[in-house]
Amino acid sequence: MPFGLRITGVEVRNGAISIQGKLESGSYFGPEEISVPMKNGTKIKTQVGSMQAKLPKGWPMLPEHDSTLSLDLVGMHLIANAKDIEVSGIAHGLGISAPSDDDETCHNEMFNEPCFWSAHYHEHMADEEGESDTDTLIPQFFGHDSDEPNQFYVDNLRSGCPLFSKELPNGLSVQVVYSDVAEYQTRYSLRLPDGEKILLGYESAHFSLPAMRWEELVHIRNAHASISTARSAAECLLLLFPSVYILAGDPVEEIRLALCQAWEELGIVQAGQIKNLTESIIRSHVYGEIQWKRHETFGWINTSMYSQRNPESRLSQMSQGGWAKLASCLDSLA
Repeated sequence: MPFGLRITGVEVRNGAISIQGKLESGSYFGPEEISVPMKNGTKIKTQVGSMQAKLPKGWPMLPEHDSTLSLDLVGMHLIANAKDIEVSGIAHGLGISAPSDDDETCHNEMFNEPCFWSAHYHEHMADEEGESDTDTLIPQFFGHDSDEPNQFYVDNLRSGCPLFSKELPNGLSVQVVYSDVAEYQTRYSLRLPDGEKILLGYESAHFSLPAMRWEELVHIRNAHASISTARSAAECLLLLFPSVYILAGDPVEEIRLALCQAWEELGIVQAGQIKNLTESIIRSHVYGEIQWKRHETFGWINTSMYSQRNPESRLSQMSQGGWAKLASCLDSLA
């Protein structure tokens, strides 16, 4: 999220440039675009890669924490010299830009590839001890080596911001983009008839979830099913489910049945393993401490400090108008 960092030092480590300093405004949550002041009065826009913090006191990091940040600048050494950065100047965090809307090419053909699904669920499976042992789970459930979804991700998902979309009635659609802007993210959005996109949430090392309620996902799946096929509806549910948390009071038996039926429809899971895969996914999605509630102005909101759908979250990019549009669109699908 946007921030102002007073630069106190510049270092070069292994050829890469990093800046040190303390926050004066905003908050630092994770990798994002940044504007760096130069001694000649210009500013260079680049990206924060990795970071380190001295004496961190909370997350996201705030000015009142009085902690020293060290931010590695991606590619900065290729376009500027470290000695030309203005020490004592203020570097401004610019947030994370959304992927370009110029290319709306849909890549739903990847849904026919078992490795797409094992890659999509790579971080969404847990064994009975709660461990994500993908070296064991992926061969067990999908029948291929755990290296295969990793290679599929590198070859097909990591760059180029591939988009996946499912159409809904009245010109709406849900979209998932594998974004490589500032950090690798899997972004979940609702696309309105006029082309506007409302960001619901994203997966990444610095995630912003949950993106939707289970009940909303069911409404979306059913709305898509009304204009499509049973297989496409199953793809829709499984494409979006990683953005859902299973919370106290959610109908776990209904979720279990829906996931089992969706995997059966796709026909890519190893024989006799659909129930085991479903249990593995459910185990990794239980977050009992978070709650959803209906707000008279914002519609359905939750209590996750990281969610786009929490108006009190420092991460939420939702505008006042966005809240109203989202509530209206989701209500129309119910």
